[in-house]
Amino acid sequence: MRQASPAPPRRLRIDLAPGQRAGPFVLGQSLVRTLAILRQHPKRYRAPIELKYDPDEPFRHDVIVHLPGPGLCLRYDAATQTLVQIELYRLDRLHATLLGRDLATARHVPTFVALHQLMGPTYPGTYHAASERYALDHPGIRLVFPVPKAYAPAPGAPALPLTFPDGTTPVLSRVVLMRPATTPRTATAAPSPPHHPHHPHPPEQRIQTPPLPPLPPPPPPPPGHDAVDVEALSGEGLIIRPAGHRVGFNTPAQAVLAMLGPPEATLVKTDHGVGVHTAAVMAAQAARQATPPRELAGLAPPPAPPPPAPAPQGLTTATYGPDDYFWNYFGYGIDLLFDGARHTVKTIVLHTNLPGHGHFGLYHPCPFRFRDLTSQATLADIAHVFGQPDDSPAAARGGPPDAPPVARAVQPVLFNRHPPTNPFSQATEFYHFDGMVFEILPNRHIASLTLF
Repeated sequence: MRQASPAPPRRLRIDLAPGQRAGPFVLGQSLVRTLAILRQHPKRYRAPIELKYDPDEPFRHDVIVHLPGPGLCLRYDAATQTLVQIELYRLDRLHATLLGRDLATARHVPTFVALHQLMGPTYPGTYHAASERYALDHPGIRLVFPVPKAYAPAPGAPALPLTFPDGTTPVLSRVVLMRPATTPRTATAAPSPPHHPHHPHPPEQRIQTPPLPPLPPPPPPPPGHDAVDVEALSGEGLIIRPAGHRVGFNTPAQAVLAMLGPPEATLVKTDHGVGVHTAAVMAAQAARQATPPRELAGLAPPPAPPPPAPAPQGLTTATYGPDDYFWNYFGYGIDLLFDGARHTVKTIVLHTNLPGHGHFGLYHPCPFRFRDLTSQATLADIAHVFGQPDDSPAAARGGPPDAPPVARAVQPVLFNRHPPTNPFSQATEFYHFDGMVFEILPNRHIASLTLF
C-alpha cells in the first residue's frame, strides 16, 4: 500500500506595507519586542530561529534574526537594536499580500508582468551579473528577480523587458523592505541570505536613479531606548534625557514612581550569599549614608534620612531586617536596587543587552554615557579612562599607596550564569573601580555597568 506523501506546510500569511512592516515586524521595532513575538508563536514561524551576530565585534555588523522555515531575514542595527530591513526570500512558503492585495500566494504567481500591473511603473533597476539577479526599486520596497545572463539587459538599456524572447517572464524570488528614501538614491541588487556577518556581499553594479516620490510618513517607532539618552554620574546617579529624569542615590521609591512609572518587574533580594567581594561596596554605601551625595544637577538630597517605612506589598522581611529589592525597568535597560528599610535607591545597574550574555533578550540596550565612555566601549577604553587593571598581588590588595583611588582595580571576579555545564565557559568578568563595577564579556565589551 502506497503511503500518502506528507502535506506541504501551510503558508505563513503575512501582509506587507512598503517602508513600514511585514506582518507583526515593524521597521524601527526593537529586537526585544521581536523576540517576544517569536516566543509567543513558535509554531507559526516554524522553529528553529537563528540569531546571527559578530561575537568578536558586536557593533560592527548588523544583528540578524533568521527564520529559515518561512524564509524571513530581519536585520537590526547593532547599536540601537532596532529593525532596519526585512527580507523575504522563500515566497513559495508565504501567503504574502501587499496592502491587502495578492503578491505571492498559492494561486497567484508573482511574475514580472503581474507585479508591473499591480505596482505600476518605476525607475530602471539594477542587474547584478554575479548572482544573475535583477533588482527593481519602489519606494520602501525592493523586488528581486532571477534573470539568466543570456537575457541580461544590454549595457545602456533603459530597463528589463517584461517578457523574454522565448515568451516567459521572470518570477519574483525576493522582497526587501526598508525605510523609503526621500533623496537621490543608489539602486543596488539584494544580497543572498546572510550566513555570517563576516561574509561580505559581492560587489554590485550600480546605477544612479532620479529621486523617488516618498510614501506617506510611516508611523513613528514605539517609544523606546533609541530615543533615550542616559548620562551616568559616578557617586550621584543618572540623568535620563530628553525627559530630564534624575534618579540619584537615596532617591525615594515614590519619586522614582513619579518619574519612571511602575517597574515592569520586582525582585526581592533574598539571596545574600557570603559576600566575600562586597567589602568595598559596603564601605562605599556606608560612607554615602553618613555623608549625603552632591546635588545631582539640581536634585537636592533629602535633608535627613527618611524613617523606616512599611515594605511594599509582597516583600518579605527576614529576622535580620527587611530585604532589599530590585525594580526592573526592562524598557530602559535599567535595574534599581532599593534599601529594604529606607526604600531609597542604593544601586543602579545599566544593561547593554549584547548577544551572548545570559540576560540577552530581556532588556532593551541602555545607551548610557559615563565620563568619556559609552555603552559601546571596550575594556581597553575603560583602562584608558580609569587606569589599567593589574593582575598583580599588589593590585589585589588595592594597588600602591600613591595610586589614585580610581586606578586601584582588583583582579577581575569571574562569574558564570550556567555553572552546571562548564564553570568557565562564557564567564563574564567584573572589574571594580571606585563606586562602579563593569561586567565584561569575553569579547571585551561591556555587558553591564553597576553604580553604587
